[in-house]
Amino acid sequence: MTRITRKGSEISKRDRIARRQFLRFLAGSPLLTATSAGAIAGLLAARSHQVLAQSYDVLRGSRRALGPDGIITAPADALDVFEFEPAAKKAVLSPGAANGAAPAHWGYLESGVDGDVTRDANHTAYTRYNIRVRRLIDARKVDTSVKIFGETWASPIFICPVSSLGAYDPEAGVAVARAAGKRNHQMMLSTVDNASIVDVNKAHGWPAWFMLYPTDDWNVTRALVQRAESAGSPAIVLTVDRQGGRNTEELFRERRQDLRECTACHTPGFTNEVSRKANFSGISVSKVTNLYGTGMTWEFVDRLREIVKGKLVLKGIMTGEDATEALRHGVDGIQVSNHGGRAEES
Repeated sequence: MTRITRKGSEISKRDRIARRQFLRFLAGSPLLTATSAGAIAGLLAARSHQVLAQSYDVLRGSRRALGPDGIITAPADALDVFEFEPAAKKAVLSPGAANGAAPAHWGYLESGVDGDVTRDANHTAYTRYNIRVRRLIDARKVDTSVKIFGETWASPIFICPVSSLGAYDPEAGVAVARAAGKRNHQMMLSTVDNASIVDVNKAHGWPAWFMLYPTDDWNVTRALVQRAESAGSPAIVLTVDRQGGRNTEELFRERRQDLRECTACHTPGFTNEVSRKANFSGISVSKVTNLYGTGMTWEFVDRLREIVKGKLVLKGIMTGEDATEALRHGVDGIQVSNHGGRAEES
């Protein structure tokens, strides 16, 4: 039986099993997505990192039935993170959802680019990783903590930046931050999350990292950095793998099925595009034509390095040559990332 302590209280046997299985799969899953934010928040908030490993008999646990469609009906019923996908799809496409049935929102969440080759290859790649097991070590008390840039986190698991969470949960990044903070997990907030870095840091309990889409206006870039650092964010994470357009075929396919008038929210023009993005509040974007800063070079990194007071991280580095170049330009860290296969086929 797996025993998980939580402030001296006990939780159900079935919940303990479900959460242990969920977190095991979460560590190796590319499916940490926006529609599962509320469910993930609930599980993270209910689980401590203090674990005592014991044997258990699953048949002794209480029975948790699936819905008539074979989909889980509660977060605690998930045996692994992949069981959230059909539940998320059902929720987003339900006519009773907060935004009504939203096929285009689901398409945005699910889509890679072009033929989804890179997205699907990411899933396959995880199957090639194996745990190298050492024996005769007392595993009843496990310390999964890790220290990065002087911060100690409960585990190497962190919350990736996900944009437009407000399309799926009205609290957007704040709900995720609250849950992650309760269990000492670090998170990164996207520039285009609907929640502000100030509100997220407050809910998180300590400053999150800020993932920067710089735009093509240096004044806006500088204002975004200053806003994040003023809120206490210790690291600015520059995304470097969204330098052009992208062909999100699954989104376009689902858009055909969406009967809503999308221009009510998605009005053309950059000012309208970021009007619901709290991190741009009070910043003039009249000269911005592109969110991603098309045309960025290593000289841009040098310029950014001059104004970033804390740590500077590059997200999207995929080659050893670029990693070496990042060191030459004073970068403190890199994230090896292909944007979940959502930026380019490579």
